[in-house]
Amino acid sequence: MTTLLHQRLSHAAKAGDIYDLYAVLEQDSSVLEVIDKKPFTNTPLHIAVTAGQTCFVEEITNLKPCFVRKLNESEYSPMHLAAANGHVEIVKQLLKSTILKETALHLAIKHGQLEIVEALLRWIAELKMESLLSRTHQKGNTVLHLATTLRQHQIVKMLCSGYKFKRAAKVNARNNSGLTALDLDESLRHPNETLDVQNISNILHNAGSMRACDMKTNKLPSSPTKQPLLAFHHHQRLLQYLNFRVHEDISLDIRNALLVILVLIAAVTFKVGIDL
Repeated sequence: MTTLLHQRLSHAAKAGDIYDLYAVLEQDSSVLEVIDKKPFTNTPLHIAVTAGQTCFVEEITNLKPCFVRKLNESEYSPMHLAAANGHVEIVKQLLKSTILKETALHLAIKHGQLEIVEALLRWIAELKMESLLSRTHQKGNTVLHLATTLRQHQIVKMLCSGYKFKRAAKVNARNNSGLTALDLDESLRHPNETLDVQNISNILHNAGSMRACDMKTNKLPSSPTKQPLLAFHHHQRLLQYLNFRVHEDISLDIRNALLVILVLIAAVTFKVGIDL
C-alpha cells in the first residue's frame, strides 16, 4: 500500500496535481514523514522542481519545508535542480522557503574549501556581482568576518586583494556584536599560530581594516536596500548560465558550488525580497 501511495505521490508531483497530493495525504498522513526519514531520496519536491511545477513546489514546501534541503541519490538538492534547469520562478520560491541565510561563500569558507572559494570569486567577478561579498549570515558576519574567525589566511588575502573585492567585502563592516574583522583577529590571535595565520593582521591592516573603537563614527555604513537591475545583455547572460548543463568531468564539490552561486545571482538579479 505504501509503495503504491509513493508512486501516486510521484505522479502527482510530476503532473503538478495538488488535489491528488492531498488525496494521498488523506489516505496516509505520515507519507511525507516516511520519505523524509530516508537519508538520500528523490522527494516529491525534487520531482516537481525538475518538472517545472511551480504551484506544486509552493504547496509541498509549505507542508514540508525541510524538503528544500533534502538531497537525492545524486546528491542534488531541489535548489540545484531548479538552477540547472533554468526554472527561475522556482528558484525564487525555494529561496523564500529556506531558513538558511548563509551564502555559498560562507559555506565554502566554513568548510575550508579554498578551490571552491576561488571558483566562486571568479564567477562573481565575471558577472560583476561583487555586492554578494557583503552579504551576512545570522550573526551579521560577512565572509571576511568568517574567514578571519576561522583563520583562513589565504581566503582573507583573496578578499582583501584588488580594489573591487576589497571595497565590496567592506573591511570595516561590523557584525551583530559590533566587531570588525580586525577586532576578531585581535581577539583570536595566538602566539602558537603559524606565521601565515599571524599575517592575517597585516593583510587586514594593509586593506584598511580598523578596530571598531578607532572608527570615527558609531553609525553602521548604510547600504542600498535595492539592487539595480542589470542591463539587458546581463539578463541574457544570466539566463544562459541558468540553463547550462553540468559536465560529468567537473568534481561534485565544484559543480554544487557553481549551481548554488547561480541561485544567489538569480536572487539578486530578480530582486527577491529576502536576505540570503
